Amino acid sequence: MSKNMDVKDEKFREDLIVDRYLSIVTQIKELTILKTLLRQQIIRSMKENNQTSFDGDKGIASLSSRTKVAYNNEILTNILSSKGIPIDRFVKHTPDMDKVEQLVATGEVSVADISHAASIKEIDTLLIKER
Repeated sequence: MSKNMDVKDEKFREDLIVDRYLSIVTQIKELTILKTLLRQQIIRSMKENNQTSFDGDKGIASLSSRTKVAYNNEILTNILSSKGIPIDRFVKHTPDMDKVEQLVATGEVSVADISHAASIKEIDTLLIKER
């Protein structure tokens, strides 16, 4: 009978381990959501107060923002092709942005010509360090 009890005890321990594991997974998900919300709140507050850094009791937060421009390659290819520019001057397999920039620099294409192929995304980087 002690063998049966050992098997049951082992099964019971495995159930507890799995339950504990799943509990931790749930906690991690909840904490990740909370962390994201707090991060957004810190960024919003720092932007509203025109701050790039904040020195707290337990840590330091610094915020930097940059603008990222991405182009829709299909639209950009159509724009440049419609201007009579040979495709090999600006395409690898997708538009070669260095070549497109060169076309803008030489005046063959204006920024206004290609602007509706662009999407602009603000990127905020928040760094928080413990003291």
